[in-house]
Order: sequence, then C-alpha cells, then structure tokens
Amino acid sequence: MAGYVLLTAAALMLFTEQPSTGFAETALFGVLLGCGAGLANAPTNSAVIDAVGRQRSGTGSATVNATRQSGTTLGIAVLGSVIASAPTHTVGLHRIAGVSAAIGLALAAIVTVTRRKAF
Repeated sequence: MAGYVLLTAAALMLFTEQPSTGFAETALFGVLLGCGAGLANAPTNSAVIDAVGRQRSGTGSATVNATRQSGTTLGIAVLGSVIASAPTHTVGLHRIAGVSAAIGLALAAIVTVTRRKAF
C-alpha cells in the first residue's frame, strides 16, 4: 500500500514540473517514483498469491510478473505518445502525471480490497 501511495504522491508532484525546474528536483521525482514502484511489487505479488491460493501460487506469481512487464512496455509507448502529441512537453508531462496518479490510486484500492490476512 505504501508503494502505491508513494507512486501517486510522486506522480502528483510532477504537476509542479515546469521548463525551469532544475535537475535535482526532477531527479527527486524519479527517485520517489522508483522507490514507490519497488515498494509496490511485494504487496501486489502477495495479494495475487493470497487470492489464488497456495496450490496455484506459481501461476499467480508468473501472471503478475508477465502483466507487469507487458504493462511497463505498453505504458512507456503510450506515455511517450501522449508527451509527443501534446502542444508542449510540459502539457504532456502534466497529462501523464494525472493519469499515473489515477492509476496509482486505483491499484492501491485494488490491493487493499483483495489482500487477505495470511493464516
């Protein structure tokens, strides 16, 4: 849950990005996004494994990993297209920041709802 909250917060911080924003601030956004993604992986895998049960845990884990890799590949392509089609780089960045924040909140809600206590 903390990973998705951090991802969402970092995506919302991208709304402050302007052409005059310095490298240090931009790097901080990237570090926060990366840390959020890293912290989100374990709870996501755990939620899927809890949902499918012990007997199908290998299948559930493989599905999560394949989905994450496919989503990352498609996400980069789509977000790059959004930035390229925007009137300015900043407008495109703000558009993808909003979409990323919404996705982060949705994923946090899904993981929270589907997560069961381990016995």
